Amino acid sequence: MNFEDLQGETMEHAMEMIFVIRSDGRISYANPLARRTLLFGVDILMRNVDEIFPKVFRVENGSIVLEDPSEMIEVMAYRKNKTCFPVRFKAHPLTNDTGAYLCFAYDESVNAMLTAELKRDEERSQSADIAKNEFFATFTHELRTPVNGILGNARELMEMDLPMEAEGRLALIERECREMNALIDQILDFAKAKAGKIVLEERVFDFRNLLEGLWTLHHPKMTEKGLRFYLYISPEVPRMIMGDELRIEQILNNLLSNAVKFTTTGSITLEVFRTAQTKDRIELFVMVMDTGAGISEENLETLFERYEQEDASVSRNYGGTGLGLAITRQLVELMGGRISVDSEKGKGSAFHFNLWLRRPEQEGDVPELPESALRTPEEAMQRWTEMLHEEKDTYHQPETVENIEKALRKLELCVTMDNWEKAELFADMLREYTDRAPQEVRSKALRLKMNVQKGDAEKWKQSFDAFEKAFREDDAWKKGEA
Repeated sequence: MNFEDLQGETMEHAMEMIFVIRSDGRISYANPLARRTLLFGVDILMRNVDEIFPKVFRVENGSIVLEDPSEMIEVMAYRKNKTCFPVRFKAHPLTNDTGAYLCFAYDESVNAMLTAELKRDEERSQSADIAKNEFFATFTHELRTPVNGILGNARELMEMDLPMEAEGRLALIERECREMNALIDQILDFAKAKAGKIVLEERVFDFRNLLEGLWTLHHPKMTEKGLRFYLYISPEVPRMIMGDELRIEQILNNLLSNAVKFTTTGSITLEVFRTAQTKDRIELFVMVMDTGAGISEENLETLFERYEQEDASVSRNYGGTGLGLAITRQLVELMGGRISVDSEKGKGSAFHFNLWLRRPEQEGDVPELPESALRTPEEAMQRWTEMLHEEKDTYHQPETVENIEKALRKLELCVTMDNWEKAELFADMLREYTDRAPQEVRSKALRLKMNVQKGDAEKWKQSFDAFEKAFREDDAWKKGEA
């Protein structure tokens, strides 16, 4: 390396300290940054390198020697006032001057300060997370006591002979308490997951019994909303599985609850496949598909983040905090899997995930299933795509007539009980059921929904009667009923 070739503007304005050190250890050149940083000014010239970088070079036969010129080393640099700071130091032999070195020194004091500050920020953040999780745990435990007290008293009162209106309000109190307890459970689970305190408990359980229990749990709500429910289990899925039954049930329950919540017409499908197997472990691939509200593309990436919902109207119309999917993702990942979603806004969603579970030696008999049971994730995705493009219930079908009748009665009951949020849900259902109705019926359904959203009892009743009149006088219904 030739020093004369390097001199000029580049070295004078370099962002690192540059020195030329003669074979006798004297500094013959220091760029402006080096002179300022070390506080020597021009007095740095002809000083011995040991004053600034002690013990970096050693002397042999009257000349300085560096052990490994190609290696970047970390040393301390000393200023004129004897203070020091860390630098990364590198030296290159100069070819035109035997024994001389061109040296570069990079000030690490700023990086050291930033690293220390970053470490302090991380420690503060961890402390804040711990404090927040402890607060959540304490707060929710304390909250559960009065909620359970209210729930117990409400149930005792419901056993007494009370007026119908009082029974309705007590039923509402009981339901709200149950929903509050479910929310408390979610917050506790989320706090445990953040603190790494969720421990999976493996035991042998009947996987088909688990699915049957989920069907029993969600079927009444699906029936109430007029939804169809399909369950497909690949014949290769063993009946008996070893894993955390409660956590697997929690994952499926969260996804099915969301599907029911956001689907007003159409169907919900749960499909399970076995996609891989080792000596004692199997991989299950699960899909929960619906023809509901769907998710916009820009919101898919943050869907599994805590407290995230698509927009404010989701919480207002459907309830929830956005914790369910965050907890679901954490549980899936604890079981060695990964969860993702495909969705089209206004058409539906397909959540799919895999789990690695143990297969017990004695897994029991696998019951025969219909040949139509799907076998691969690709076939399931194809079915979901086809399902999205199936024609929705049309206005003239008897099935939709029945659904509208049910929605009308539910809407009237919700308003009577002063539950406007739930009433808005049934008003939305009426809008969807009448999507293909004549213009007069559609406009009456829209007016009804607007008055429900406003919570205007007087105008709501007028629009309700107007919709019901248009609905019952329409010729299309008479043809459908015939």
